[in-house]
Amino acid sequence: MKKFMVMVVLLVVSQISCGNKEANAKKAETAPFSGTVVTVKSGGGYTYLEIKGEAGNFWAATRPIEVKEGDAAQLIHPMKMEKFPVKSLKRTFDVIYFADDVLVNGKGHMGDGSQPMGMGMGKMTKNPHGGQAINAIENPHQMGKAHMAEDAKMDASGVKPVNGSIPIENLLKNPGNYAGKTVKIHGLVTKFLPMIMKKNWIHLKDASSGENHLAVTTDETFKPGDTVVLKGKVEVNKDFGFGYKYAILLTEAKAVK
Repeated sequence: MKKFMVMVVLLVVSQISCGNKEANAKKAETAPFSGTVVTVKSGGGYTYLEIKGEAGNFWAATRPIEVKEGDAAQLIHPMKMEKFPVKSLKRTFDVIYFADDVLVNGKGHMGDGSQPMGMGMGKMTKNPHGGQAINAIENPHQMGKAHMAEDAKMDASGVKPVNGSIPIENLLKNPGNYAGKTVKIHGLVTKFLPMIMKKNWIHLKDASSGENHLAVTTDETFKPGDTVVLKGKVEVNKDFGFGYKYAILLTEAKAVK
């Protein structure tokens, strides 16, 4: 009888252990932004992955890593990007997630001496508002020569200060003088980028800015070619991570008369 009871206890413990393993396995399978790699592509210094997750397939990008079809993958610190063009792959992703790292079969790559996406995705020059602001060709704020050509086509020479607005050149040359202040800017919209990090982004030029531009975030919608008067708060040395770092940024901008 005693031996029988011991056997029953061992059987129950074994079943509980198996149940825990199954629960843990199920939890691992349903980890956020995880699944099985079905497509691997490389381009522009990044690895692009199509991953089959529990809710369907999704695309991700990270710095170059060793991964193959069939591997289990989980994104670390993903950031959603919409309507994201990738020149090296000759396609625009409706949605793609940029990740600091990707766990491949449970193993990460952050200890291999390379930088996370937040540090290496977009390396700035000394003047982040200049025509050669970002070296990373996949960054949506500067698509290399194509982006600069688009800005150059628009003539802002006639866009001058109005009703107490500040020349853009003043902001770019002396950002510390305006830190934390609310200012008014009269500018020409040369670029409109919707819903990046839950904000609309625009580039503004005026007669004073030359080839440079001022980056602006707003909830309002504009189109390239619009001449606008905006009022917003100046932030300096703004770092969103993932390569989005600005010496000066006009935030929460609203159109005013």
